[in-house]
Amino acid sequence: MRKLKTKAKIALSIIGAAAAAAIGIGIDRAVMKDALEKEAETLQIRVEYGEDVSDPDDLFSDVKELVSVSGSVDPMKVGSYPLQVTLQRTSHFGFPVQVARQVVVRVEDAEFPVIELDQTEALLLPDEDSTSLAKHVVSVTDPVDGTLEQSDSDILKRGTWVLDTKSDPSRGMVQAMDRNGNVSTAFFPVKRIEIPAVENPYAIRINRAANTVTVYVMDAGGAYSIPVKAMVCSTGKATPTGSYAITEKYRWRSLFGGVYGQYACRIVGNILFHSVPYFSVDPGNLEFEEYNKLGTNASMGCIRLCVEDEKWIYDHCPLGTPVELYDDEDYPGPLGKPVPLVIDVNDERRGWDPTDPDENNPWHLD
Repeated sequence: MRKLKTKAKIALSIIGAAAAAAIGIGIDRAVMKDALEKEAETLQIRVEYGEDVSDPDDLFSDVKELVSVSGSVDPMKVGSYPLQVTLQRTSHFGFPVQVARQVVVRVEDAEFPVIELDQTEALLLPDEDSTSLAKHVVSVTDPVDGTLEQSDSDILKRGTWVLDTKSDPSRGMVQAMDRNGNVSTAFFPVKRIEIPAVENPYAIRINRAANTVTVYVMDAGGAYSIPVKAMVCSTGKATPTGSYAITEKYRWRSLFGGVYGQYACRIVGNILFHSVPYFSVDPGNLEFEEYNKLGTNASMGCIRLCVEDEKWIYDHCPLGTPVELYDDEDYPGPLGKPVPLVIDVNDERRGWDPTDPDENNPWHLD
């Protein structure tokens, strides 16, 4: 909870001299009744949702004559909370009296969700689901409620956010609603890529020094100048440099060391694109400790990728697709270096690549 921003200050002239009980004797009751009627207005205090008001007495700490405060306030629930404030006063006749006053504390949520976006232009290929653009939403948080999760439908619900790429194809619209109904909206640019109808529309460049793979699409002039995908990979000491092309593909391929890779594509000689190795031809038997090395030099020479990225190359890059390997420690590529996923080695699902689209993948069953 946030600390109380400002202490409520109640002017004694407002609270007045309404007597709830008279300690003195012989006071004219008619005078007391008249005073009460004049002080009939109820005072209201506004408190921000989530503020620390666990002790309602703190709201009246500046009132010297305070005797007691009865009632409670739940700052985590918007609404009105009646309190009775009792003050020690002196009547017009010089007798000590206690004054009771009704005060309503209103808990209100004036804070809106905060949406943080990756403002780089989002690229969308023709066969890609627009839901993939959700990765451009860095975070959605509420100052009190914390992280808001993406809605499980296209409908914006309390405590969630949604992504809309249909209303305006040139941009993605993110809307977030906190638990109290406050809505924020933010946008990021979207560029829809057209793939030329040629035999090899893509080219792949592998930066050995940065362990990144960048896929380019051919422009109108026939040059592979438009970067459309970045992938994090693992290379090794035997990974060559130079220009080659994909020559063969294998759904599963045996690898050195008695292990196996999914969606393998041959680049040159024994150098392949392939998934992180598996102990057997079983998508649930992953070398999970090797998976956590993605982004570093970890292979014997092949280009290791997560299943999602490797399958994309397998599905979209036909035989003959140009492949270039080079070194540039200072510049991973025009789309940067993605952050690889890390598998908790104590998780029972550790034998599966979290990105594998296999319908039996337990990572997708949450």
